[in-house]
This record gives sequence, C-alpha cells and structure tokens, in this order.
Amino acid sequence: MASDEPQTHYDYQAIKFLVDELHRWDADGGLVPRHRPEPIRVIYEEFVTSRAATLGRVLDALGIAPREPDDGRGPMRRQADNMSQDWVERFRHDDLKLTR
Repeated sequence: MASDEPQTHYDYQAIKFLVDELHRWDADGGLVPRHRPEPIRVIYEEFVTSRAATLGRVLDALGIAPREPDDGRGPMRRQADNMSQDWVERFRHDDLKLTR
C-alpha cells in the first residue's frame, strides 16, 4: 500500500450501519422519492467494467446529453481487491453470528 493511501480497518458496526441505511433507502423508495420515484441503480462492478455505458444510462435517465471526454485519463482503475472480498466474507460471518 502506498504511503499516501488512507489506512483502513474492518469495523463491523460501521459496515452494518451502511448496509442498514441502504436497505432503509430501498424500502423508502430511494434517497429523494418525491423528485424521482424510481432510483437510478449503479452497480459498482458494472461501473468498473463499463464506465461509459453506465454513465450514459444515468445521463439518459436524467435527460442530460453527455459531452465527449477530453481529460485523457483512460479507464477507471478497479479499487476492489482481496481485502474487499475478505471484508465481505467477514461481515457476512459476523452478521450471521450476531443476528441469530
């Protein structure tokens, strides 16, 4: 890990809070249900593998015409790694154990 990257640590309670918030938002009809009854769902794995198509879909849903990219940055670098998968598995294990 590069020295300029933030240090991370597994925190079940923090992850559980975020998971519960996402479920609550889904149950409530999205973050701003009065302004947009149907949320625009962006799946991270789809975004990573097909950024242009995902952004195009979101812009279409919002009625915004996209402009051509001119920054020359190229494809997005995937951020998930083995630690991400380890945390998913650890969270599922902890959540099962703590919610029984």
